[in-house]
Amino acid sequence: MQKNKQNSPILHPAKMEHNLYHKIVNYLISCPGQRSNLKKIAKILNFSLVEIEVELVKLNADGLIRIFDDGNIKLMQMQKAKGATLQGVIDFSPHGNAYVQVEGYEKDVFIAEGRTGTALQGDLVALRIIDTKKKTKVEGTIVGVIDRKRTEFPGIVQLHKNNAFILPKDSKIHIDFFCPNPQPIYKDGDKVIVAMRQWNNNDKNPTVEILYKLEGKNDVDIVMKSLLIDHGFSLEFSTEVLQEANVLTETITKEDIDARRDFRGITTFTIDPEDAKDFDDAISYNALDNGNVEVGVHIADVSHYVLPGSALEQEAQRRTTSVYLVDRVLPMLPERISNELCSLRPHEDKRTFSAVFELTKEGKVVNEWIGRTLIHSNHRFSYEEAQEVIENKIGEYATELTVLNDMAKKIRERRFKSGALTFDTAEVRFKLNAEGTPISVFTKDRKDAHLLIEDYMLLANQTVATTLHKKFKFGVYRNHDLPDEQKIEDLALIATKLGYTMHLDTPKKIAESLNNMTLQCKGKPEENLLQSLSLRCMAKAYYSTKNIGHYGLAFDYYSHFTSPIRRYPDVLTHRLLQLMIDNKKQPNADEIELRCKKSSVMERAAMECERASTKYFQALYMSDNVGQVFQGVVSGMSQRGLFIELQPSKCEGMITISDLTTDTDFTYDERFKVLTSTDGKHRFVIGNKVLVKIKSVNLLKSQIDLILEV
Repeated sequence: MQKNKQNSPILHPAKMEHNLYHKIVNYLISCPGQRSNLKKIAKILNFSLVEIEVELVKLNADGLIRIFDDGNIKLMQMQKAKGATLQGVIDFSPHGNAYVQVEGYEKDVFIAEGRTGTALQGDLVALRIIDTKKKTKVEGTIVGVIDRKRTEFPGIVQLHKNNAFILPKDSKIHIDFFCPNPQPIYKDGDKVIVAMRQWNNNDKNPTVEILYKLEGKNDVDIVMKSLLIDHGFSLEFSTEVLQEANVLTETITKEDIDARRDFRGITTFTIDPEDAKDFDDAISYNALDNGNVEVGVHIADVSHYVLPGSALEQEAQRRTTSVYLVDRVLPMLPERISNELCSLRPHEDKRTFSAVFELTKEGKVVNEWIGRTLIHSNHRFSYEEAQEVIENKIGEYATELTVLNDMAKKIRERRFKSGALTFDTAEVRFKLNAEGTPISVFTKDRKDAHLLIEDYMLLANQTVATTLHKKFKFGVYRNHDLPDEQKIEDLALIATKLGYTMHLDTPKKIAESLNNMTLQCKGKPEENLLQSLSLRCMAKAYYSTKNIGHYGLAFDYYSHFTSPIRRYPDVLTHRLLQLMIDNKKQPNADEIELRCKKSSVMERAAMECERASTKYFQALYMSDNVGQVFQGVVSGMSQRGLFIELQPSKCEGMITISDLTTDTDFTYDERFKVLTSTDGKHRFVIGNKVLVKIKSVNLLKSQIDLILEV
């Protein structure tokens, strides 16, 4: 596959007028006619009062704002403000219009069809406000593309003389691609993958090159490949990337030994899923003479191999994440790195980046150290094998696992006392036959072996973030904001009606209330309802160089450090750590922030792709059960009907309003999540148990249609 030669108008982040001065302007634009104040702006934009005050003085001097005697602030010169350049991710509607979510804006900015420029679905774009007079809608125009979400697209060939047009599969792409002089092997109607090569402002259509036909060993293979491409992920690595990976060596040199702390003589092992192929974290155990235990959290040193400016770096920066579908993994980096060089396989010397802790038997940290290391894993455990040793207290490394587990439980207990949330959602897994067809569905249980690893990874991530913040006041933070205020209030109303008490005075009180309610409703009819509504209150986690803390974990500072094989932000964190260790200056914050935004976008794309994969396999699994009856639980609802989770498979289907009944209408109370028939005979809430029949299964839409079995 050829390297992408993207010539579309891409804006460099350094050219973006997106400093704090303009962030304040952008926020004030979004609140036309309203007054604001110093504290409100500081809270919304997540800057200190001093930082905001400095910029307000500049804005006042420039005549853009007026500061009143009571401290309120109003934007005065809207025409000047309209010149500010904003940025955000574009989301197209089926009709060609689009919306862009902009930081500091309460409402998305509307982009009319003729003003979307060369932007495509999911791109990070630059835009300007063009109409701020309308109270109900803020309008803008796209002035350039900062970063493409994707450069490869599936489509269908339509030949035209010596050229071809490629009709994109994505319904949110409203323009055909132009392919000059396609190779004669491509025919009308072929399903192909194309790469964008050029799209200048004056061009009507993007120019693309056909890379290959979309083919697979069976229908499932083609569907999974299509899902990956639809969500912006390339199926293959370029020749340049593969060549760069293949010449790398894993030989441990004298320079490595001199520059790294040597843990090769310390007991070390990995604990991973049975079918894992890459092992990016290991735990070492060393009993100290003072009764404490030295625990090392050792992470594959991907940054040793993936260097800034390299083809591997550019590829990791473009993908930002591995994608885990039901039947396959699409790695962020070539297998030479993910499964060989950086996989902490047993009985091999490996380069690692480590966070090492001296812990008391109560799990309290008394000393910590972070740096580059060498390890030699003594054993590879699956979660099931480790769990058996923990439960029976016999077997290889039984003493080490028992002590590590006891300390982990105490670390976990303190985290929950600090306000961390205790949600534990079931993860659906499939057993596949040799042809890749699902033959059974089950849920993955999280036991002590899983939680043990999670606790030490969380400790390492928190420590790394805190250390970087103390040194640089900067990091690649994993942020998780406070719950949605309105949704929490709605949940509290419903919980109160069901006999549960929620205290909403402080974020910590909310967390305590949610945890208590989770424990109290366990096994009760309302468990599904309360669990579902609680999860919907939560904000989405994201990456940023600006820290707001992690609400769900109750950490003031949190970064991702422990999975650099599959997450690009972890690689960035490793590099920042090495800069700190070497007493060097931090890198350009704007560049890192742009990479954080891209990582957050691609992470969400990967999650959507993974969910779509699960939905397809659920539909495939149920396709042989049309006409059969199952127990189900109402898992969600909308104006369209009821979502039903089938038991025990956890597959989800839908009963449309028209299939619920033919002799009455229904009203949907979105706030209280209740669907009620107007004649009063039917009332559904999340968590209701129902008996349903499989009406039909549509594999093209991954859709299971149900009807009530009366």
